Amino acid sequence: MNRFLAKKLRECVNVLNDHFVRVLVIAALVIISTMLVIQFATYQPERYTGFGLLNDSKEAGPFPANVSYTGSLTTYADVLNRQGNVELYQLEVFIGDSSTTVDPVKGIVGGMLVSRFQQIVLDGQDWEQQVQISFNKNLTLVGTKTLFFALWQCDTNIATYHFTRQELHIHVDVLGP
Repeated sequence: MNRFLAKKLRECVNVLNDHFVRVLVIAALVIISTMLVIQFATYQPERYTGFGLLNDSKEAGPFPANVSYTGSLTTYADVLNRQGNVELYQLEVFIGDSSTTVDPVKGIVGGMLVSRFQQIVLDGQDWEQQVQISFNKNLTLVGTKTLFFALWQCDTNIATYHFTRQELHIHVDVLGP
């Protein structure tokens, strides 16, 4: 009886070994196929808003380290709309100093607003805005200043802009007479 059981057990093991690899491969293919179907069925493209700053030559840098108190600084702000729908953006430009802060809800706090621009941007499109900041004794004091560029986005449900928490800045020394 033991020989009979041992023989049957060996036969079962051989059958199992012969089919195990095939069953394992089929199971792996089923699992991988299911994962791919789920991925493609639930795929949503990444949605984001890009925000960048270019110098007067439309390059990522360098920016001038100092400007005359009677001079001006030209930059270009770029906004890339990859939100999946049409968006209304607002760009605010401030001149600040060491006491100026960036609040995650209010945006720039303690700076002087010098420009504000608004633009409707279609999905997949870019908005390039030339920003020229002129300095003079009445507008800014001489010394080290920070130029803040804050991006706001309109929530059309409540018709209010909210700060996107995207802020860029340039440090510049405004030279006196």
